[in-house]
Amino acid sequence: MIAVMSRVLSINVHFHDGRYHGASDGASDWPPSPGRLFQALVAGVARGSKLSAEAEAALKWLEKQPPPTITAPIARQARKFISYVPNNDLDTKAGDPARIDAIRVGKVIHPRLFDSSIPLGYYWSLAEDEAVTALAASVCRVADTLYQLGRGVDMAWACSEVISTTEAERRLSAFPGAVYRPSAQGRGEGLACPAPGTLESLNARYEAFRSRLRQVGVGRRGQQVFSQPPKARFQQVHYAAGAALHLYDLIAPWPLIGSAELVQRVRDIAFGRLAGVFPHRVSDIERLLIGRGASAADKQARVKILPLPSIGHPHADRVIRRILIEIPPSCPIRSEDVDWAFSGLVFESHQTSNNLSNGLIRSSEQKMLAHYGIGEQGEARLWRTVTAAVLPPRVTAHEDDSPRAGSRRKSGSDRQHMVSRASGAVVQALGHAGLRGRVLSVRVQREPFDMKGALAQSFATGTRFPQDRVSHVQIEFAEPVSGPLIIGDGRYLGLGLMAPAIGAGLARLAYCFQIIEGLKEGADPSVCARALRRAVMARAQAEIGSRKTLPMFFTGHEEDGSPARSGNHAHLAFVADIGRGRLWIVTPHALEQRDPLLGERANLKILDRAVQDLQDLRAGSAGRLRLVPCGLDLSEHPVFARSLTWESVTDYAPTRYAKRLSPQDGIAVDVRLELRRLQLPPPMNVEVTDMREGPRGGLSARLRLRFNTAVGGPILIGRTRHSGGGLFAPANE
Repeated sequence: MIAVMSRVLSINVHFHDGRYHGASDGASDWPPSPGRLFQALVAGVARGSKLSAEAEAALKWLEKQPPPTITAPIARQARKFISYVPNNDLDTKAGDPARIDAIRVGKVIHPRLFDSSIPLGYYWSLAEDEAVTALAASVCRVADTLYQLGRGVDMAWACSEVISTTEAERRLSAFPGAVYRPSAQGRGEGLACPAPGTLESLNARYEAFRSRLRQVGVGRRGQQVFSQPPKARFQQVHYAAGAALHLYDLIAPWPLIGSAELVQRVRDIAFGRLAGVFPHRVSDIERLLIGRGASAADKQARVKILPLPSIGHPHADRVIRRILIEIPPSCPIRSEDVDWAFSGLVFESHQTSNNLSNGLIRSSEQKMLAHYGIGEQGEARLWRTVTAAVLPPRVTAHEDDSPRAGSRRKSGSDRQHMVSRASGAVVQALGHAGLRGRVLSVRVQREPFDMKGALAQSFATGTRFPQDRVSHVQIEFAEPVSGPLIIGDGRYLGLGLMAPAIGAGLARLAYCFQIIEGLKEGADPSVCARALRRAVMARAQAEIGSRKTLPMFFTGHEEDGSPARSGNHAHLAFVADIGRGRLWIVTPHALEQRDPLLGERANLKILDRAVQDLQDLRAGSAGRLRLVPCGLDLSEHPVFARSLTWESVTDYAPTRYAKRLSPQDGIAVDVRLELRRLQLPPPMNVEVTDMREGPRGGLSARLRLRFNTAVGGPILIGRTRHSGGGLFAPANE
């Protein structure tokens, strides 16, 4: 619903031509923003530099209203071209037309094409008040003067009226295009909207533009000075035009690895049904449903068919029991028509099923969509593939077609090279799917992430994709992302479907900062780690308020001030990897390689806000450090890698001293106990490569650990593990 109001102000803008040339005024240039409409209203009603009292009052009232709902026809981008035209500043050349070549510039023109018979609509909710109704009527009279929207070539006119909320909802539901509503969650396209003071800022900009050139000095010393006019004041509002979703139940379950075959069967039957009813639109249906003849411009308008395996529990069988159809708002095929085409269709069941026939029926149960991140509470940072993704043709993490690869066993550098290439392919796949969020980490592997999952290459059976391009992927985003999320070249066949990691929610595994300047030579890693801890504690305290007690999650101390002695990793660890110029904040669930506990999630949100803009760290004798956040590639970064052999990055301090043993043997026993506490496999060998005794008799050592099987990081152990000590990285062998 628009709002609980009785009236709605409607302004419908009709274009003379089905082209729009307006440049971007925010994060998007379509639909034209309410701010652009406001500017067009001011330009239309003004007479010279003057506004009538009625128009000024109406516009000042309009700029104070909440952002409107917008309806826009389906538009596509035309081909871009450059037009070389004179800039509008010939007065800088003394008004001499012969010097017009000196002010000619190239302007990029990239119009949007749409059906000009469908108007652009803006709908403001109004309160039931006589004064409000009178002001809305004045806005309608102002709208009658509109003559263009966008650039000067975008000629248009407006029809405006005050209608009932019921009539407005009827128009929105029947609109043959996309409906954009303001997003309270801050998701979607950012559009400029008028705000209190916008009209005044436009007047100030107009006056400054008229006098942007002024003469300074006289005679030969005189010169013209250019003053940049101030920008108009607008607020950025996020608008979301959500895709239409239709969920169906399968009469008989379908095996997980047959997801591509299932999509092809139901897609072809639905295409036949739609083509039989709309023979004049067969080419559009074929292009947007099957993809035959589709261009790059059609990607964001294509219908997606998503087979949904049963997930949500480690022991769920991953059998496909439902199909979700996603119709983008830019798709010219009506959502109701697509729903009709899929609802009730019958097809042959899979050969492994006892049923002779299968089919789709509308589902009345929508709760399971939350397992795929769909819905208000579905946002998450950490996502994993349920059906393996087909990555763009680069080297995957488990195959290497580079000239260096041959029959020889791959070295660690070969593996790192392959993982880097595969991670780049994942980022490229996200771009192809229209996902522009910042990626913090990527993991690519052949094996599934779940107990009941299937190997990646098994999803390639019966498809056109080679096995070496199919991989399971884990992605950690900087900001929470909502579903449905599907990536890769097989996304229109149901491959690359992702779901939030069970229990991961909004949690990040670690925060990494690159030291770009200020670090003094020979700096002590423990000094940097302690400085980072103090900074995080101070910022977290500012987040929760000075009167509240900072949780042990940040401090590592009980409420009475005593050190936490539970023996578990219940609080943050701070690490300085001076050799690589990086600082780490490692979360407790990353240290123990588990999902975050319920009590930790609120603290993780506080931590996320606290370190969001951490750029300056005063580390005492180590220097004043300038920091920038850096992404984590969990597949290739040493701290989170997998290896048979690990060696110390920072000194290991034993938690206790075994009696009747030599110092070397005592440290080895202590290391084994620490690894057992983390539920890691016991090391085959613990080698003490260096050992030192402190001024008070305490021991510290550098170690090399060898395991029978590859162990994944982070490995952060010992008495000083929360303040920078006991960090290990894979050995260079």
